[in-house]
Amino acid sequence: MRAARVAETARDSQKIRTHPRNPGDGPLATHKSAIKRHRQSLRRRARNRHIKVGTGTLVKRFKASVTAGDRDTAATHFAAAERAIRKAATKGVIPKTRASRQISRLARALHALSS
Repeated sequence: MRAARVAETARDSQKIRTHPRNPGDGPLATHKSAIKRHRQSLRRRARNRHIKVGTGTLVKRFKASVTAGDRDTAATHFAAAERAIRKAATKGVIPKTRASRQISRLARALHALSS
């Protein structure tokens, strides 16, 4: 279901940008390679946004379980969030140092909950 939505979003966002002043003049990029690069960047952008939104949702679930004080659920959500963050860093969606910092903060919150 989610993959279909991403593909649909990617298709919708693949419309070639036109010149702002004269939209009827054709695409903003004027040669084949620039048009192709624009298409590729739109696909990458859709993929990256999908990964970031999914990761953010998992982090939100973890934070909600920490706020509720549920240690077992928090541990489960932490594992899922950590996996998603590391995967996003591996794929180059977010920098590795940011991923490490986020995971460290989440682990600290989990540890504070258990003590």
